[in-house]
Amino acid sequence: VALSANGQRLAAIESSKAGEQPQRPHAAIVVRDAANGAIAQHIDPCAVCSYDKPSWSPDGRQLAFIAYDAKAGQATLYRAVIGQPQPQAVLSLKGVASTARWSPDGRQLALLATVGARKLAGAVEAGARQVGEVGRDDDAQRIAVVPAGGGELRLLSPDDTYVYEYSWTPDGRGFVATSAQGNGDSNWWVAKLSHIDAATGALRVIAAPAMQLNLPSVSPDGKTVAFIGGLMSDFGSIGGDIYTLPLAGGTPRNLTPDYRGTFNGVVWRGAGLLATALIDSQLALVPVDAQTGPSQAVMLGELSSSGSDGRLSFSADGQRAAAAQEDFTHASHLVAGPVRQLKQITRDNDGFAPQLTVQNVGWSNEQYKAQGWLLGPLKVAAGKRYPMIVNVHGGPGAAASPRYVGAGTLIHELTQKGYFVFLPNPRGSFGQGQAFTRANMADFGGGDWRDILAGIDAVEKAAPVDGQRLGLIGHSYGGFMTMWGVTHSDRFKAA
Repeated sequence: VALSANGQRLAAIESSKAGEQPQRPHAAIVVRDAANGAIAQHIDPCAVCSYDKPSWSPDGRQLAFIAYDAKAGQATLYRAVIGQPQPQAVLSLKGVASTARWSPDGRQLALLATVGARKLAGAVEAGARQVGEVGRDDDAQRIAVVPAGGGELRLLSPDDTYVYEYSWTPDGRGFVATSAQGNGDSNWWVAKLSHIDAATGALRVIAAPAMQLNLPSVSPDGKTVAFIGGLMSDFGSIGGDIYTLPLAGGTPRNLTPDYRGTFNGVVWRGAGLLATALIDSQLALVPVDAQTGPSQAVMLGELSSSGSDGRLSFSADGQRAAAAQEDFTHASHLVAGPVRQLKQITRDNDGFAPQLTVQNVGWSNEQYKAQGWLLGPLKVAAGKRYPMIVNVHGGPGAAASPRYVGAGTLIHELTQKGYFVFLPNPRGSFGQGQAFTRANMADFGGGDWRDILAGIDAVEKAAPVDGQRLGLIGHSYGGFMTMWGVTHSDRFKAA
C-alpha cells in the first residue's frame, strides 16, 4: 500500500482470487480515494506478471511500478498517469528488478536491477547451479536510473556489490543504501550503510556497525541518516532500535536505547521521524525526535499492518497514513486517515467470518516477560479439556503476530478438529526490546525453551487445555525448537 504525498489517493496491490493457492495469485494495482476507498483506477498491463510495490511521483499524479514475467525472465518498469487508461512501459530488461522510486524532482526513476539474473532475488529463492569458480558469477543487484519518460538505463552502484535497500537523498544527487560485496544471499548479515553518487556511481561507506541494518533514509536537510539496527535473522524481518548518524559518516547513535518494544518501520517526515514498533502484543505509532528520542506511543491495536514506509505509508507532511491491516479474526482491509485516527475504508472481505477464538497470553519466566497467542475452537464444551499444538515461529528474530486464519490453513484445520494452537514469543523474539531479542544468543534451546515451557504452564491455567495431549510444530528456527523440544522433554506426544 502506497499513499500519495498529499494523502488524497492510495495505490495497493490487490487480488480478488479467493482461497489458498500454492503460488501468489495474479493481482492488479488499484488506485483508491483515501477518504472513502472508492476505486479511481484499475491498472493491470500484464496478465501474466506479478507487480512490485508502486511508488507515487512527488506531485501525486503518476505511479511507477515494476512488472515481472517469470516465464520470460523479464522485468518491465511502467509509468502510469492517473486518469489515463494505459500505463507507459518505460523500459524492459532481461533479469529481475524491484523497488521503483521517483527522484525528488520527479524527472528520473531509480530501481534495483539485476541484469541477466541467474536466480530470483532473495535467500529463500531457488539457487543457481554452482559450476566453476565459486563467487565468479554471483548476481549483483544494483541501483539503476532511467529518465521518467523513458531512455537508457544507467547501472550506477558497483558491479561487485549487492544493494539490498536504498532511498534517494533529498537533493537527488545520490542514494543511501544497505549493501555488501559478494553473494547477496549470504552477506546481508554483514551489510554496510553506504552512499552511492547518482552521477558517478561511486560508493562510500558511511558506517559498518556490528548489527543488521534496515530502512535507511536521509533527513530533509540532507545531513542525517536514520535506520533501524539490531539483531535480525533474515532480510525483511525487521526489528531493532532507531539509529542516526551524519551522512558524512561517523558512529551511529541509538535514539531508542532500552526501549521496551521492537521498531519495525521508520521514515523522515518534516524535522522528525515517524516510526512503528511492536510493543508486547500491539502495533504502535511512535513519533521520534532526532535529538531527544521517542515520544508517547499511539497504540494501533493487536494487528498486522503493511505499507510502503514499513508498517504504514505516510503522506509527505506525516499527518496522514494508510495501510493494509488484518488480525486473527478479520481478513485484510485498507485503512487510511489522520495518523491517530485511521479508519477502515474497504469492506471487500467483511464476509469472511471469524474461524476461531483468540486469547492473548502473557507470562513471566526468570527475569523476562513473554507473550503469546492462544487460538482455539469456536465452540468449547463446559468441563472438557482439549489437546493443544505448540507452534514455534521462525527467526528467532521475528514474532508470531495476528494474521487472518482462513479456511484451508493448518491452524484452521486443527481448531476445526478441536485443537488449541499456542503461538509463543519466547526470548529471542521481537516485541519486548533489544535485550530480549538478544537474550538467546549462543543459547538456542536454553532460556528460550524454558520460556516456551513456562508459557505452556500459563496456558494450562488460562484455558481448558489437556497437558497430557500436547504436540509441537515449527519451521526454520521453529523446526530446530521442535527437534530440540522432543529430545529435552517428555511433555509432547507428537512433533
